[in-house]
Amino acid sequence: AAPFGVPFNATLERRAASDLRMCSRPLTTRGRSMTTVVFADLVGSTSLFEQLGDEAASRFVSQLMSMLGEIFGEHQGRVVKVLGDGLFVVFEQEGQALAACIHVQNHLLEHPLRPGGSGAPVELQIGIDSGEVVEIEGDCFGDTVNSAARLADLAGASQILTTQSVWDAIFPVQRTALRSMGPMYLRGKTESSHVYRVEWRAGQDGEATMIGRSAVRPQGEAWLELSFGVGQPDAWILSPIALDSGTLAYSFDGS
Repeated sequence: AAPFGVPFNATLERRAASDLRMCSRPLTTRGRSMTTVVFADLVGSTSLFEQLGDEAASRFVSQLMSMLGEIFGEHQGRVVKVLGDGLFVVFEQEGQALAACIHVQNHLLEHPLRPGGSGAPVELQIGIDSGEVVEIEGDCFGDTVNSAARLADLAGASQILTTQSVWDAIFPVQRTALRSMGPMYLRGKTESSHVYRVEWRAGQDGEATMIGRSAVRPQGEAWLELSFGVGQPDAWILSPIALDSGTLAYSFDGS
């Protein structure tokens, strides 16, 4: 079956590979810089390979990554590397990165790509963070890179998640599309990050993420009353303090 539901030929495959190499050219600068990092991952790639087989699925993913790389390039994004079923992209400005991610999601919504021409259309989960990045031999490293990757892992299908640093840097008009999910502990990090969900579809407020249901407003303290033997029950403050791999931990403060 043709990967995009249309006839596939070797010429198109060579062109897709060439385009991807062009947009994935190594970064020329070295050292530390303030950079906005985007990770865009294909949702359900394992089932895709099971459905199409390795050869057809590989062609499909190659063409998809090429198309995404072109869209990111239109917003001055540069592909650092292709990560199998995803892209690692950097931008100079936070607003460019946000606009590019919204463009990508809208493109897939308006022009759905169905593997093999049938079934559910492909979806992406995207993470964006901004901060200091170390560039070495065309590759990028640092806490900002790790944070963006963790946000992509956390995001649900067709979702974009970002952080306070991006919120602080973008224009007020762009902030209207961001909804707070409150502080969260991303996997591997010891300090919490304030996470925002990008509402890129007008009139829709999808809340499903890989960790369940998100909160439009940060969660506050909750009161829990416990009885211990004879006498009045004690009142305790129940406060969320950690979120890792879907587990929410709480601290208790007795009064």
